[in-house]
Amino acid sequence: MPLANEGDIVAGMVSELETEADQYASMGDEDEDEDEEQRKRHSSSVLEVVHNPSPKLLALANHLHGMIRAVRTPIRQPKASDDARFRASLLSFTHALATNALMRIPAHNGISVAFNTSKYTGLGTSVTALRQIRDTSEDLGLIVYRNGFNSPDKAKSFTTGIRHTAIFGELVRSFEITMGDLIKAPTKVIAIRDPVDPSARMPLDVRTSATVLRRYNRQAQAGRLILPQEAWDALLARVIAADPTGRTHKLHRGYDEQRVYLTRRFAMTWERGGRHYDGFWQSMPKDIRSQLLIDGEPTVELDYSRLHPRMLYNREGLELEDGFDPYTVPGFSVPTSVAKETFNRLLNSRRKITCRNKDKAHFKNKGAFNTYRDAMIAHLKPIAHKFQNDEGAKLQKIDSDLALKVMDRCMDEGIAVYPVHDSFIVTEDNAEALRTIMLEEYENMMGFPAEVK
Repeated sequence: MPLANEGDIVAGMVSELETEADQYASMGDEDEDEDEEQRKRHSSSVLEVVHNPSPKLLALANHLHGMIRAVRTPIRQPKASDDARFRASLLSFTHALATNALMRIPAHNGISVAFNTSKYTGLGTSVTALRQIRDTSEDLGLIVYRNGFNSPDKAKSFTTGIRHTAIFGELVRSFEITMGDLIKAPTKVIAIRDPVDPSARMPLDVRTSATVLRRYNRQAQAGRLILPQEAWDALLARVIAADPTGRTHKLHRGYDEQRVYLTRRFAMTWERGGRHYDGFWQSMPKDIRSQLLIDGEPTVELDYSRLHPRMLYNREGLELEDGFDPYTVPGFSVPTSVAKETFNRLLNSRRKITCRNKDKAHFKNKGAFNTYRDAMIAHLKPIAHKFQNDEGAKLQKIDSDLALKVMDRCMDEGIAVYPVHDSFIVTEDNAEALRTIMLEEYENMMGFPAEVK
C-alpha cells in the first residue's frame, strides 16, 4: 500500500527536514549528570527481534523494503538467507521507529540503536543490513541520525541516535498502524546486557522470577492504569519547556499508556541489576504519577524509606536506628537531594567520586566537595567499605527480588499494583494492605524491620 503523492510530500518537507537534521546534529552528548544506570540502560540499544508481527506492520516493512531496494539495488541477487536477515533487520528497525513515532510523547532523543556486531550474536540480525537501512532511510528523508561515539579511554560514550521525520510519521499513519500493532507482551521477560560470561546459566531464582513477571504482564493487559488528559497535557508541557525544540535532556523512553509490560533487566552478571523496567509510569515525574488512576480511582504511591542504606546496615547485622538519617552529615548544610545523590554516587561508582559541574552550585570548590564526601563516608562508617565498589548494582538485585515478592503478594490478594523499583502504586483504598505487605516481605527477606512512607 504505497503512500499517495509521496514525492509531493517529500518536496514539501525538505525545509523542515533540513532544519530538523541541523538541530539533531548539533545536539551534544547525553547529560553527564544523568543517573549512570539509567543512561547505560538506554545506551544498550539492541533492536529487538519482532516475533509474529501484525499484518499492518509487516506491510509497512515490506513497503520500506521496496523503497530501499529501489535506491540501493544489490549488485548481485542476494542469497535467500541474506535477504531473510535483511528483512528481519528492517522489521526490527521499523518496529522501533514506528513505536516511537506513535507514542503520545515520543522518546527524548528518538531511538538509540547499537551497531556493534557482537551485540546481535544469535539474533538473526545483520549489522551490515542495519547500516544500509539507516543510511538509505536518511537519503529517503525518513530519518535523521547522529553517530555514536566512544572516547579512546571509553570514559565517555553514547549510542547512535535516530529520529524519525514527519515523512516517516505520515507513512506509518498511512498504513493505519496503531500502538496495538506494536506493543505486545514480551516473549522474554528476563534480559542481560553485556554479559561478562555469555555461557553463564541463568540462576534458578532468576528463572523462577519469570513466572511472576509473566503473570504480572497478563494482568497488565487489562489496561487498568490511566493518566487523565490534563495530566498528559502537563507532562507534555514540561517536556517541551525543558527544550523549546520539543526535546528534553531528561532521559525517558517515551510515554504511552499501552506500554504496561515489564521486563527484568540485568547488567553484565546475574548479580547486578535485575530491576523491572518498561512501564510507561515509571519514568514520569512523581507529581505527574500522583494523578494516575486505577479503574478510575485515585492512587497512592508507597515507598521504602532509606532502602539502600537500610539494606546495607542490615546485611552487616545492624539495624538502622530510629532518628538516624544517613543523608544528614554532621557539620554540613546540604540539600537532601544533593546528599542522596552523593550517597548514590558513592554506592554506584567503581572509583573515587569527584566534584562535578552541577556540584559547584552547593560547594565553593572541589576541595569543599571532597571534604563533604569524606565526611559522609565517615558518617556511615559501618558500611563505608561498600562505597566506590560497584555495590549499587548488586543491591538492585536484592531490591528487585523484594519488589517481585511484593508484586506476587498483591496479585494473590487481588490488588492491582504498579512498581517503580522500590515504590508501588495502588488505589487509595488498598494503601494499608500494601503497607502491610511491604513491611512483612522486607522483614522476611532481611530479618530486620523496614519503614514505609
